[in-house]
Amino acid sequence: MRVPAPSEKACATTAAATLFGPGTDPVHRPALAAALHGLSAWLRSLASQLARGRFYPTLAIYFVLLSLLLFVVELPLSYYIGFAREHAYGLSSQRFPSGPMIK
Repeated sequence: MRVPAPSEKACATTAAATLFGPGTDPVHRPALAAALHGLSAWLRSLASQLARGRFYPTLAIYFVLLSLLLFVVELPLSYYIGFAREHAYGLSSQRFPSGPMIK
């Protein structure tokens, strides 16, 4: 069985995918940046102040703050990877919802 040669669109999609390939997904990149730039330590200190130094409330507040921060940071990147880039290469014809999803 012969395998057909890849099209230009397939090659372009593969080249762009290497920028966001394994190990560089939106989940790992912001968490790594937060750990490297001291943001995680700052969030821990803030959580400790809010919980008045108690361990378990500090831990819970830290995870809530970190989750909110990562959500805000990852949202534009997730939109670009999952919606805009697929439309740029013609891989999806789904439209962005403009109104209520329930009728």
